[in-house]
Amino acid sequence: MVPLRFISEAFGLTVNYKDNRIDINFPKIKVNNTAVASIQSQYWMTMGSVISESKNNICISRIYDVLDRAKTKEILEPSLFGHYNSLDIPEVYNLSGKYCFTDNTNNIVEQYEIYYEASYGMNTGVYILRDVTNSKWHSFTQEAIYDILELEKLGDWHIISNTVV
Repeated sequence: MVPLRFISEAFGLTVNYKDNRIDINFPKIKVNNTAVASIQSQYWMTMGSVISESKNNICISRIYDVLDRAKTKEILEPSLFGHYNSLDIPEVYNLSGKYCFTDNTNNIVEQYEIYYEASYGMNTGVYILRDVTNSKWHSFTQEAIYDILELEKLGDWHIISNTVV
């Protein structure tokens, strides 16, 4: 036997019992005093992109924490960044993924973009994070990317757009 209420409440969760059912709720995070209702993740393929959404509070909170902790070293904006499919460009930062935290009316509360450096089409292993909301750039690690990819396995994600050919 595990004291479910005690352990859950120690981690900031609420526990409700009703009709022989146990509900454990993880509180919504707040960004700039606005409750975050969902996270939207977008990644690109050669032709098109996929946008998925999660309303899982644990997933939202943990991915936000990874992105927020990654904002330790601010860097200058790169001279060339975006979504490029050319193999002929040296030292360009390609857009790899985008994360939007939205409120309950689907307005963006905070937005981040992850870029990887490519030289003549090859990933150099250097990653940067763009804090779109605050117009700042930060160095980023491959470990943080792996953490986010693992966290995207939490809960249900629903595809809201798929333009991949």
